[in-house]
Amino acid sequence: KALSPENAECFKYLPDFIRAQLLLDRDPHGNVQVTKIETEKLLAATVSTELEQRRAAGSYKGCFKAQFHAYGYEGRAGM
Repeated sequence: KALSPENAECFKYLPDFIRAQLLLDRDPHGNVQVTKIETEKLLAATVSTELEQRRAAGSYKGCFKAQFHAYGYEGRAGM
């Protein structure tokens, strides 16, 4: 089934490794296995991308180094 244009744009925004995780096998009910999606790395990748864009625009001069932690269900629910 094809994605709507809005959903396709959102999917393209995601880093490659997250897109791959979303396409993994589904659970017996047909749902995405969200426990296998590395949300902590998604958050770090999107922050890093945004800061690099700001650096290129000259509005950010800082340093960003992600420190990963598996947030589990509570972290995913908060996103």
